[in-house]
Amino acid sequence: MSILSYDPTEPLSPGRPPAGWQPHWGDGDQHRHNASWLAHVEAGRIGGNPPCPPDVAARREANERVLRGFFRGSR
Repeated sequence: MSILSYDPTEPLSPGRPPAGWQPHWGDGDQHRHNASWLAHVEAGRIGGNPPCPPDVAARREANERVLRGFFRGSR
């Protein structure tokens, strides 16, 4: 006796989803979320680097030069 409510060896009847198939209940919400996210990307609020002040960029470049020199000399 099978514990399944159907015979898995029989072909699926038209209109019957495969076993384990679940409908996507949140599709409407997901589409709204994706549209909102893409609007933020297109507006430039997501995906780009924030502007960096010139003094901070200069300090970072100086620190990188020091580290590169340090690691080159330590070999």
